[in-house]
Amino acid sequence: MNDEQNTLTEAEEKAMVGILYNHLAFATTMEMFGELGEGGVTRIENLRATLTKLLRKYDLIATLPKETFLLLGLTEFLTSEDLQAWSMIETNKHMQNRAKYFITKLEQKK
Repeated sequence: MNDEQNTLTEAEEKAMVGILYNHLAFATTMEMFGELGEGGVTRIENLRATLTKLLRKYDLIATLPKETFLLLGLTEFLTSEDLQAWSMIETNKHMQNRAKYFITKLEQKK
């Protein structure tokens, strides 16, 4: 195979954004509940890094709502104030639990 056959087209890369998005949303839920298994957290962090590069490459970061970043665990695009605000919302336990999880995770890194 030559290099041209191995190079992803822009449409294929954008399709990868969608695939990574779906996988990360599900895997982040698994991560929160400790269901990723051995090596799972490392794999999900690698996927987050890959998706982040694609979001930057296609200048999509400014087009996405902050809720999306929380859903995917892309906390580098969120402030601690964002996370604190979501952690207080009793009407959306899904986002509240994610926010609390990532607050704890970020505090452990300090």
